[in-house]
Amino acid sequence: SAATYGITLSSANQNATSNFNLVNPTATATLPYSLQFADSATGGTLTTVGTTTLSGVGNNQLPGCGGVDNARLTVTVLSTSLQTAPTDTYADTITMVVVPQ
Repeated sequence: SAATYGITLSSANQNATSNFNLVNPTATATLPYSLQFADSATGGTLTTVGTTTLSGVGNNQLPGCGGVDNARLTVTVLSTSLQTAPTDTYADTITMVVVPQ
């Protein structure tokens, strides 16, 4: 059986306009990235993640959705951003909240 869910993604390094950023250890440089979500592991339309709740459909009868991937989260850093970023280590933590609808 299928059931709908809402998913919200956020980050400590997300700014007021919903842009996500990787940050170096001294917080002196950032590297912007985007998140896209699709309610399908193999296809479906990727939706850019911002501050709104996204919807999906999952199998609510079997543990782990029946052992089948049913969604995809893609992280994208533009090559132009990588080329202009100072050499360093960058990190961020994404928080994902999933709730039944």
